[in-house]
Amino acid sequence: MAAPVDAHATLLRSDPPASGSFTSGPQTITLWFSEEIESEYSRIDVLRRDGSRVLAGDLESTSEDTEPSLRLTLSEPLADGSYTVVWSTLSAVDSHVSEGFFSFTVGDELLPSPDQEAALAASVGGDKVIPQAVDATVRWMNLLGQATVAGVLLFVPVVLYPTLRASTEGRVAVPSRRYRRLLFAALAVIVVGHLAAAAVQIMNATRSTDLEVLGEPLISLLSETRYGALWLARSILILALGILLWLLTRGKRLMSTARQGRVVWIWAGWIAALVLLTTSLGSHAAARGGAQSLPVAFDWLHLLGTAVWSGGLFALALSLSLASEAGPKTRTRLLQRFSIVALAAFVVLAITGTVAAIREVDSFDGLTATDYGFWFTVKLVVVAGAVGLGAWHWLVVRPAIDSGQESVATRAASGLRRTMRVEAGLIVLAVAATGLLTSSIPARDLLDPGPPMFATTRITSEASITLRATPGKVGTNEFTVVVGPVDDTTFGGLQRVYLSFAPARASESSQRLQLEQASPNDPWTYRGSGAYLSLDGDWEVTAIIRRAGVPEDLEAPFALTADSSGLRPTGVPAPVTDDGVSSEALVLGGAWLLGALTLATAAWLMRRRERPALSFSLLTLSVLAAAMGSVLLLAGGGVA
Repeated sequence: MAAPVDAHATLLRSDPPASGSFTSGPQTITLWFSEEIESEYSRIDVLRRDGSRVLAGDLESTSEDTEPSLRLTLSEPLADGSYTVVWSTLSAVDSHVSEGFFSFTVGDELLPSPDQEAALAASVGGDKVIPQAVDATVRWMNLLGQATVAGVLLFVPVVLYPTLRASTEGRVAVPSRRYRRLLFAALAVIVVGHLAAAAVQIMNATRSTDLEVLGEPLISLLSETRYGALWLARSILILALGILLWLLTRGKRLMSTARQGRVVWIWAGWIAALVLLTTSLGSHAAARGGAQSLPVAFDWLHLLGTAVWSGGLFALALSLSLASEAGPKTRTRLLQRFSIVALAAFVVLAITGTVAAIREVDSFDGLTATDYGFWFTVKLVVVAGAVGLGAWHWLVVRPAIDSGQESVATRAASGLRRTMRVEAGLIVLAVAATGLLTSSIPARDLLDPGPPMFATTRITSEASITLRATPGKVGTNEFTVVVGPVDDTTFGGLQRVYLSFAPARASESSQRLQLEQASPNDPWTYRGSGAYLSLDGDWEVTAIIRRAGVPEDLEAPFALTADSSGLRPTGVPAPVTDDGVSSEALVLGGAWLLGALTLATAAWLMRRRERPALSFSLLTLSVLAAAMGSVLLLAGGGVA
């Protein structure tokens, strides 16, 4: 089968198929993908075993099927030998670069080994890509900057102003200097990340780290691709956001929410939300369901929840001293109001994060055996620590500040500032983990081999006939017959292609399925579907090919066995599944439980040293680690 890709436009199938064998070589190479692709930044190379390239024409994008595809027309007939197809594409949806390779043979030849295939693929072009750490850093900058701006723009009119207005009898005068620094520092991070993202994108798209690609190739990318359209739209939104931030903070006081000021605050918040939306429109979620889909909506809500929590926390840290000057009651009201908003944001994050995990991680193996699952787990642990501190602030610190005892309230307020810094640091780390998460291959794409398919080839003196069945199980299948003539001029044009299905039990009659030509531009591929392999047992499936000007039909028999494990050639044993104990899961489970014990011990020590906030956070992490370890142990023992 095809080698795993290192990005997100998954190769669904190919013609010729991976590991196929033909009496004569194909005239075209066609690849079908799971996402729309930018053909200008994609390529297909066909290599001989010695590494030399097969001459080919232009690469064209086709739309004959529901899946996006690329077709390469070969300029010369293929001699007997093995050939390796090396492909690279740029997704038009999530803007990630995908690549992979597979091999097929012509004539009586052996396929190259996996190591030989990998060496051939690595020899193509000497390409260079941006390291994942750089890509993740750029994503982290964009996520953190836009979340901070959006969070502050919501915190001030929704949390800060109503609190101060209630405490100062309508007289609200908030110094703008501290907020101006935070907002424009975050805006600078967004601008740098935005520009760097374009540079990273063109270097990945052209597979080159030369600075020359920042000229005409970059202009072409930004003017002719979906990524470029999103990038330019985001540029306009960032410019508008900068102007609105200047209007809000240009004086000595923040602009109030009265009259014209209310309009500016609303527009600034809306533009900040649209900046977040541009991120969702170029994410894994857009690749799953398209721009107008629930995955994009849920991803946008997740980013909004992150902004409310993280940006709001940064703004709260700046506002505590201001609220304290207005009195203890004002500080208490501020904490109460933000706690309600943060709790709502956390609920949104929990729901949308769970939906995303189900969509992208998909399975237990996806969580434990992929980089995506690893960074998701890291993010989950860091967020759990931040939630633990937030719960401590809600359940312990806030009541202490509101206790009426001056010494207790003063000590709690002093500790609040320290633990808020820790919570803010954990949120920054969570956003960094998100950057690594979004730059990794989703576990579903990495582990899912695509639609299951059974394929087998029969070579005759006149042609090679390949039979494919999808999904290759007992019941309804889509059947495809691909004919590869030895000599096109003498073989004759195809008039009809049938499949005959006869069970090995002679008492049952056979059935015949007439196939239809798959595409007007492909005269050698025919398809049809039906529940013709409806029972377990041995089957004789015969491809019957009727040709113009040839009196006798060409027949190619295939002996198949159908059972609960799928389809396979008759005589080949069924694959053995391992339902025993997974040693890897047991080791990971033990490590998680050991970590839980260590965290619980540290929490107990912190409590004895009268550091209850840190103790509460460590205890929360301990519970999460214990739950993860228990699930791993159950899965390793075959229970989960």
